[in-house]
Amino acid sequence: MAETDESSRSDEDDSDRPGRPGRRRAAGVTVGRTQWDALVDIFKALGSIAPYLAFIGLVLFFFYKFSQLSQQSASDLRKAQEDATKHYETQIATANKVLVETYDQIGKMSASQIKNLNDMLDIHAKTTKSTPDFTTTNG
Repeated sequence: MAETDESSRSDEDDSDRPGRPGRRRAAGVTVGRTQWDALVDIFKALGSIAPYLAFIGLVLFFFYKFSQLSQQSASDLRKAQEDATKHYETQIATANKVLVETYDQIGKMSASQIKNLNDMLDIHAKTTKSTPDFTTTNG
């Protein structure tokens, strides 16, 4: 009965039993044919021309990837240029707004100065008119 019990546990870990080697199943073990098995069979079927075809395939794959990366870098460059353009447009618009506000303030200060100067000249003219009257009446 002990032997039938042991034979039914063949898929389990047997490393703890004395006299039996451990049969642990590794994680990710593939059972059956893999793509590498198919590749070896293809190389056997092609014979001596297989390395040349593999080299040509690698060269074609290289050119494909190179063109794909070139297109991606060109796309990234255009996007970076657009982003930089938008950033500088907003900076220039802000600077232009500040400049317009500054010139508006300068214009208001200039108008205020001209008004004060005109008021001072009016006061001077009135004072000049009334000053001869004081000199003639007192003198």
